[in-house]
Amino acid sequence: MSSLSLQDSVKAFVVKMLSDVNVNRDDEDARINSIKVGLGLITDKFGVEEYSFNLAMDVFVEAAYKNLSGCLEKILNEADFDIDNQRERNIIFASYYALSLIRKKQDDAEGLLNLIDEKYDGLRDFALHFEVHSRYYKRVDKFREALSCDKRAINVLKRKNISNVALCISYASTVCTMLKKKDSTLHDDDIKLAKRYIEDAIEFNPVYPKYYFLKAQLTFLSAIRESSDLSRLEEAGRQAIELIDEYADVFLYEFYHDRNVFVSKEREKYEDFKEFIEDIIDRKKSPRFPRTDAELNALKEKILMADNQDECVSSFILPPIPTLHSGDKYFFICYSSRDFKSVYCDLIELYKHKVPFRYDERLTHGVGWQDQIDQGISHEDCEGVVFYLSKNIFATKSVGEEIDITKYHKKRHFCVNLEGSTLPSRMLTDLIIDRYKNDPVNYYLPSEQMLLFLDFFRDNEVFTHKFKKNGDEGTAHFAAYIDALITSFPQIIIGD
Repeated sequence: MSSLSLQDSVKAFVVKMLSDVNVNRDDEDARINSIKVGLGLITDKFGVEEYSFNLAMDVFVEAAYKNLSGCLEKILNEADFDIDNQRERNIIFASYYALSLIRKKQDDAEGLLNLIDEKYDGLRDFALHFEVHSRYYKRVDKFREALSCDKRAINVLKRKNISNVALCISYASTVCTMLKKKDSTLHDDDIKLAKRYIEDAIEFNPVYPKYYFLKAQLTFLSAIRESSDLSRLEEAGRQAIELIDEYADVFLYEFYHDRNVFVSKEREKYEDFKEFIEDIIDRKKSPRFPRTDAELNALKEKILMADNQDECVSSFILPPIPTLHSGDKYFFICYSSRDFKSVYCDLIELYKHKVPFRYDERLTHGVGWQDQIDQGISHEDCEGVVFYLSKNIFATKSVGEEIDITKYHKKRHFCVNLEGSTLPSRMLTDLIIDRYKNDPVNYYLPSEQMLLFLDFFRDNEVFTHKFKKNGDEGTAHFAAYIDALITSFPQIIIGD
């Protein structure tokens, strides 16, 4: 029997069964009894391990969805998991499995978590018990654990000479997700196994669109993982798009021609992945951080030899700005020009660590530097603003404007302290003392400016110290700096 005819026959059986077994009665006890009868018929017909069981349960849950949840919970609460009667045990497990499908439909992570409670350990002799665990782990982004659960279920069934396509595809789908997330726990053997499972699934059902879409994803994502060169990546992208256009898309309309809403949603996934392919290839053609460490070190030496920032600007010896693509989140850097050596050395290190950033390099003709700062901070891709704190920045007229722009656009900010462990309030005090020594008449700062600084740069919110003993090019603070950035701004993608 082909997979398509299998699916039709399973659906026909469940639909007829539901017409004979009324699960829509108002009486809860009667409804619970009819649900048990229905689940009994499904387990009698299909068992509880074959692929046909997964299909039947999907149809059953879809058809009787609104009337199942509370009744299934009650069945499980009253269940005797140690009962010897195998048919009754099958019905209890089917209730458990059906409830997991409902929780999945509801995207209810807490509900799925309840289903992996140890009180259900009496169902561990059912291989698909581990698929339920996998559903929970996927909902909370614990993909290594989900993969392990799927593999365990598959291996249990293999020992019984049973192949469950749904489980194998679940495994392959998780591998694709882990590849896209660049999960470091994924092994090459996982990818090989996923590829084999997809090929087996296509052989089992050569007209099911999901299998070809998974194959397309695995083809391209595994090429990214292999750090393929541009030509290899373009070839993998071409193969993936062909799989989507020639198989997944064609079969999608043939398979779901009577469900236009579903077709539209799936098509959206296909187009999104094709855009993802194009974006990755564009990034490969134009890497975010093309400069080498040797070039950056040479540039740092020139910066440290400069007398002032204007000399750097006029000689074009400035830290390179990463090549960012649309949608790439970045930091905008604010600093005093008097601190240029220390800040520029940090920017070069940020570049080496592949941290995306923008700063006012004052080289854009026709645009005032204030406008560059405003545009850089207000942009939708700007995730936050990094301020380099020192007495110099407090003495800079523009810092008030930068604070106002940051607050107006509701951007979060992050501080690097160039004065060692000196607190911002102390820096401000030291600045006023220095100004008083130089000009006892006009030493003060406007009170509103003082309050703005003290409110914005709070003493308990200085995240990273760059200690003076490290010198202008000191980078001993960088490990803590990067960790703090990742923790405070998880949306920022560090790396190419």
